[in-house]
Amino acid sequence: MDAKEKSAYYSHSLMVAVAGALWGGVLVWANFWASKGFSLFEISLIVLPVISLIFLPALILKKELRIQAKDLKFYAIYGLIGAALQIGQYGGIILGLPVAIAVMLMYTQPIWSTIFGKVMLKETITKGKIIAVAIAIVGILILVDPFSGLLTSNPFGIGAGLLAGISLSLWNIYGRKSRIAGHHYITAGFGFVTFTAIALVVLYPILYALMPATNFTGFQFGHIAEYWPLIIAWAITAGTLPNLLYFKGMGKIPASNAGVLLLTEPVSAALLAAVLFSQPLTTNILVGGAIVLLANYVIIRWGQ
Repeated sequence: MDAKEKSAYYSHSLMVAVAGALWGGVLVWANFWASKGFSLFEISLIVLPVISLIFLPALILKKELRIQAKDLKFYAIYGLIGAALQIGQYGGIILGLPVAIAVMLMYTQPIWSTIFGKVMLKETITKGKIIAVAIAIVGILILVDPFSGLLTSNPFGIGAGLLAGISLSLWNIYGRKSRIAGHHYITAGFGFVTFTAIALVVLYPILYALMPATNFTGFQFGHIAEYWPLIIAWAITAGTLPNLLYFKGMGKIPASNAGVLLLTEPVSAALLAAVLFSQPLTTNILVGGAIVLLANYVIIRWGQ
């Protein structure tokens, strides 16, 4: 690797690491919106059209960035996965999970990646993957601390966090299977966000039937009118920028390296929640979270 290649490698690695840190703000923003009375559906949806509109001028000006007809099926499925990820990660917050626990449950993805990798990519279940899954399970048990009562008092919140972990795994594996790295980073970012929004709208009747409570599927245009400057700030800092940085960075570094660098996300989320909302970083969160992150590191580095 010559000096120019090294420079490109380090700059793109930094892009992915920064993307992870910015994505760490996603659940922190969600916690803020929940405190303002936003529903799960509102938090999941309202920022996505704003991000799409930010991307849109580039697609209008450059024809080569537009989504091709042959890729519509891919983005439709990617959007369904994105909708599940939105509902899972924000559902835990709506149901009262601390940000640190919600984000760590999302990073249980090594367990699900092992399963889906075997089914979807025909990957071998190696010793490294088995070790990673075992470590992740230990981390989850410490994180939710069965003796604290969290498991029995908030099983649906924990379930939502695990749904986010499953969805994050599918997001990564389906993207790899469909060679998302071959798409331009603007196209990929726009396609994922836009089709996630479409999927949420299409699924709304089903969501309403399953979760009719106002804090789940309520929708008020007054929220948008009252908080639009903050919604734009949310769209830029936790949506547009990390999407651009991640999809661009992925074009120059191996997926395994990107996975390690994205571990900045749960660390960022936990620290921001502690500083901004005074959510305590208890022993079980610190120890269990560290073990869950270790599982991610093991499967990325030695699970192949």
